[in-house]
Order: sequence, then C-alpha cells, then structure tokens
Amino acid sequence: MPRVSPLRVKTAIPSRAETSVDGLVRRLYQQRNHTPLWLTPQGPDSRAEMLLNVLIDARHEGLFPADYQVDTILGLWHRPGIREQSRLDYLLTRGLTLYLLQSRRGRISSCGEGRGSRQLAHSFQAKEDFALLSQAVEEKALRSFLLSQQPNHPQYPLLRQALQRYRRLALAGDWPTLAHGPLIRPGMYDQRLVQVHRRLRLDQAPLLSPLPHNRYTPALESAIKRFQQRFNLEADGIIGQATIKALNIPARQLIRQILLNMERLRWLPQRLKGPRVVVNIAGFRLTALDGTRVALEMPVIVGTTVNKTPTFNDSLRYLVFNPYWNIPDSIAANEILPSQLKDPNYLEENNIRVFADWDHQATPIPPEAIDWQQLGSKIRAYRFRQEPGPDNALGQLKFIFPNRHHIYLHDTPATKLFSLHRRSFSHGCIRVAAPRQLALFLLEQRGPGWDLDRIDQLIQDGQRTVISLGTPIPIHITYSTVVVDPENDETFFYQDIYGLDQQLANHLFAPAERRLCRSQDAPATLSASLPGL
Repeated sequence: MPRVSPLRVKTAIPSRAETSVDGLVRRLYQQRNHTPLWLTPQGPDSRAEMLLNVLIDARHEGLFPADYQVDTILGLWHRPGIREQSRLDYLLTRGLTLYLLQSRRGRISSCGEGRGSRQLAHSFQAKEDFALLSQAVEEKALRSFLLSQQPNHPQYPLLRQALQRYRRLALAGDWPTLAHGPLIRPGMYDQRLVQVHRRLRLDQAPLLSPLPHNRYTPALESAIKRFQQRFNLEADGIIGQATIKALNIPARQLIRQILLNMERLRWLPQRLKGPRVVVNIAGFRLTALDGTRVALEMPVIVGTTVNKTPTFNDSLRYLVFNPYWNIPDSIAANEILPSQLKDPNYLEENNIRVFADWDHQATPIPPEAIDWQQLGSKIRAYRFRQEPGPDNALGQLKFIFPNRHHIYLHDTPATKLFSLHRRSFSHGCIRVAAPRQLALFLLEQRGPGWDLDRIDQLIQDGQRTVISLGTPIPIHITYSTVVVDPENDETFFYQDIYGLDQQLANHLFAPAERRLCRSQDAPATLSASLPGL
C-alpha cells in the first residue's frame, strides 16, 4: 500500500492556531516516518486496547473521556476502511498525548495558555512533554505507565476515593432537601430532624442510631457537630440557616468541588518528596511534611477577600528572629496616618519609628517633627518601621521565601483570631499559630543541635537574627476547598472564600462548544492509507 501519512494531508488546523497537543502529535508521527502506532493489518493491537481502556476510565481520575473523543474512537474501532483506520490511529495518539499532559499539569494548562486568569495559566514544556510521549508509545505496560503519571500528592488517591463515593450517592438519588425554619437546638423536637438524620446516615454516619420521636438526641448532636467541622462552620451543634444550607448542598455539587481540587493537585510539582510545607488558603491550615509523614499541622490566618493570598510554589530560604516590620506604604497611608491623627502617641505606643526615606541608611525622624494634618499622600515618601518585640505585627519569627508577591509566613501577637473558624484577616501574608514549632521543623532539616530551648533563647535575646536554612525547603501555597482526612476517611469541604472555585469551574466545566480541550479533527479529510497496513 502507498506510504502516505495522514499528517501530510492538509488538516483543519491553521498553523497559526496549532495547539500544543497537535504539535506534539505531528512531531511524533514525523519522527516515526508516519508509520501507524496502534494498528496492525488485522486492526487495533493489544496496546491500543490498553490505551482505550485508560481513556474510558479517565473519569475515575477526575478527567473527562469526552476530551479524548472516546465515542468517536469506539465508533471507528471495527470499521475496516483505510480512511477510518488512519483516523483511528491519529485519535488514539492524540488521546494519549492529551491524557499525559492533563495527568501531569491539568486540563486547563494542557488545553491552551492565557485563556484563564494568571492563577489558571501553566507553561507548556515542549522538550519534556515530547520525551514523555515518546516513552509512552514504546511502553509495553502502557496502562501502568499512564496511571503512574497521576499526581503523587497524598491527597490525590483520597480525593479519587471520595469522588467515587459521592458519585454513588448521586446515582442512588441524592439526599432530601431540608426546609428552612427556626433554629433546632439539642433536646428539641422537630419534624425536619428525620431528614437531617437520613442526610447524615447517607454521607457521614451510616451507623447513627435511630431517631426516637423526632427528638434531637446527643448522638445526632455529635454527628451534627462533626458535619459542621467538615463544612468549616461553627461546631456548636445548633442547626441554623448556615448548617441547613450546607446540608442541602446536593451530591452533584460536591462532586464538582472534588473535581476542581483534583485538577489543582496537578498544578503542583509532579514528584513531591522530602521535607516541605503546604499552606491551604481555603482551609486556613499549614501542614509540614517529611516525605509522606505529617510532621506538623497548625491553623493559619490568610489574606482578606480584598488582599488575597496568592497561590504559588516556592522555597523557604531563611528565618528571621525578632524581625522589623517595614510597613508597606499602602498600610501607612490607609491605617497608620488615620491612627496617628486620632492619637498623637500612636507611633510611640506601637514602637513604630519614622525614617526620612526608604534608604536603609536613613536616620529616624521624631514624630513631632512631621505635620500630620497636612501630610496626606506625602506619607508614602517616608518609611515606617515597627521595631522588634512581642507586640510587633510580625510577632517574633518570620519565614522568608523570596517571591514577586512579597508574601511570607510570620508569627502574630493577635493569637485570639486562630480560634475562629474563618480566618481571612491579613493583608496577604500568612500568620502561623505555632511559629516556634515550625521554626524547629525547618531548622532540624538544616542539621542537628536545634530544640525549642535554643529557639526560645534567640527570641528572648531580642536581637534581630537571620538564619539561613542552607538547603531551601519547598513551600506550596495552595487553595484546596476539599481535603480528605486519611485517619478517619472524612471529606472536608471548605468555603470558596476567594471565588476561585467558581472561576475554575467556568473553564473546567465549559460546554462542549467552549471546551478548552476540544479535539482537533485533523485526519477527517484523509483519502490515503497509513503505511504498513
């Protein structure tokens, strides 16, 4: 048969709009002299069947089989025509390519850059991706190889299990919708408690004891408190409007939330290992890990909805004991100036010094030498620095990972805020509840000889001290609105405080006509055979 490649036939893709996926596919066929990758004279080979099964099962990985045109592939599977078989081989290769890219970096990143916000855009790495694709087409154990490309984050298999559990619940008919009404307190009687009881038995507490006479029992109260914790509500056991609203979230909506968070795990580095720190903005929590072992957990305070904490990956490089706080000019203008006008002793009482400019050699200026009433926007020319001490806004420890966002971790004197269930109060930086313990975890990676007593001594000395960590330690600032507790196998759903779930959902669940990963139908106009058939 003539050695004509489908990839030499003019396709429907203009060169100026060629996607990363199709570029890789074209290059792969060119390198292999346009020979078929999955077909024999008798039809698709065993590796083609492996690949097809992986693409069909992609829904279990939080991916979308429609992206890989699985229905079209199935329709072509037993069709004998040369044109059809040529198209089948191409679509299998394109499905493999897209699956690999999506597994490693997510649907958004592999489907086109610049289509979403900066937080949704990820880079296309042509050399690395082509090497991976070339390896995949040579793999005999193709299924195992493809499944190994999924994130190795400890949360990933837990989210995958949660996805299957909530899909089963949705298929079973979901749970009842509760009517809003008066508060239901422990010990009260209310007809709605029957539905509350059923809702919790379906999702959370299948062994919950029967409910006697519509009465709010201690066992049900315990289950409600646990539910409130899982949905980041105040765990007071009172069934109010916020709790009813959370109970009424349908399973299909929780499924979408799980899918969003499986996508986000693909944005992390592919292989996570060794010591690292993970901050979950939506869950207001920091976790320090050593390999797969959780070494430390603590609540954190993150940025407000106006001063959002960004998501990114970086490396912790040094610690500062007894830090200064060089106050950003926006805070000086919007907070320091009004406070000083209201109370002329404000700067002195808060241990804040004023410098003539932002040169670090500048000398301090007495507050009384400044006409605060006439200062206005000129305040931005001055540098305000809060001196080290227990009342410093940064506390007594600061954890630095230099980045363009000017974000860092730090201690805080406002410790009462950690007891609140929603903790978005900062200007963007992240306040940690247990700074001494975090410092110990990081410094122990530096070498032996560190303990809390040594850390306390550095703090008590009162001197600003900078200590390098030597080897940088990865830190991942994430936004996970679904987290599974591995010990209790409980799924926690957090509020979308910054609206990023909705933003991502607009891309991830776009209709077919807007889907970023819409497959190009390159071989549709083939009129010649594939070589080798």
